[in-house]
Amino acid sequence: MKISKEWNKVGTNPKIKELIGPEAFFAWISNRDNALSLYNMGDVSGRWIEKVVEENEGDSVNESTNQNIKGKDIVRQGVDGEIKTTSTICNFTDDGLKHKSCHLQIGALMSKKGPKGTKKDIIIVDAVNFRRFEIPHDDFYYGDFQLGEVKAATRSGKEDLNFRWYADYDSEKYYLNGDYRSPSKSNNTKLILNYEKKNK
Repeated sequence: MKISKEWNKVGTNPKIKELIGPEAFFAWISNRDNALSLYNMGDVSGRWIEKVVEENEGDSVNESTNQNIKGKDIVRQGVDGEIKTTSTICNFTDDGLKHKSCHLQIGALMSKKGPKGTKKDIIIVDAVNFRRFEIPHDDFYYGDFQLGEVKAATRSGKEDLNFRWYADYDSEKYYLNGDYRSPSKSNNTKLILNYEKKNK
């Protein structure tokens, strides 16, 4: 017997549906200011960017209507891809600007790490400067650049990671004494610049 994957709604309250259902959303988003405020939410623009990349470059329609697919966001010519987006400048403060230490970051990367030889690209989309980078799995996790000195953090009992690079893409930032301001951010900035996609 085939089981239907379509959920039959139970106990629907028409007033709640009228307030937050699809038709209410379509009406709300048709206002440009509302649409822009929604786009400016990092989670929303990030999911939209993933969908655009998948639709334009993927081998097939996404495997699920839910974008949280274990292990991959896109498959292109048999190679998996993990799409990471960032839309917020971190340390965008007077002090950060003074010391030129504003940065961008992506996270949740350790769960994407496979054994050496894994065919997967780490696709990074900078939605602040509108730039894109594609780093082969082994170069990202095992290559000479291999995440520099970025420290792993613990979240929900799992090892996680924030990958940070300079928002102005200037990898050569020094203190007055000649030391790198941040070896890991300098390292990571050099890494992604080496894999910038100019044509997509």
